[in-house]
Amino acid sequence: MTQDDQPVVILAHVPHRAAAAAFEAAVRQASMRGARLLILNALHIQPGKQRAEARYGELKAMAARAREAGVPTEFEQPVGPDEATMILNRAHGLPAEVLVIGTRRRSTVGKLIMGSTAQRILMEADCEVLVVKPG
Repeated sequence: MTQDDQPVVILAHVPHRAAAAAFEAAVRQASMRGARLLILNALHIQPGKQRAEARYGELKAMAARAREAGVPTEFEQPVGPDEATMILNRAHGLPAEVLVIGTRRRSTVGKLIMGSTAQRILMEADCEVLVVKPG
């Protein structure tokens, strides 16, 4: 089986409280499915703003931990104006078997004003989506 034929589990990584739980769930999913893990850390760039700081060290460490658990792992940091679109496009292009996202509690007003990347991914993904809350 080549890498192109191997099933893929995508972890949409955002550094917040749910990140560790989402990572552990993604590694379990990849292991159970005999899949490789792709950690996506989409970087949002607002027009007129400087590029966000890359988190390569953190992503390398996560990938190393997953590999130690026997899961072939890679990571990417796509950059653009909309995280949900970048994640959905990458998931569709592989295609992914499951997309794992962490979620955090937000107020009703926060959801209304800011929108919800997680909600958009849930509604528009072509694959299974696993939403993980922090423990």
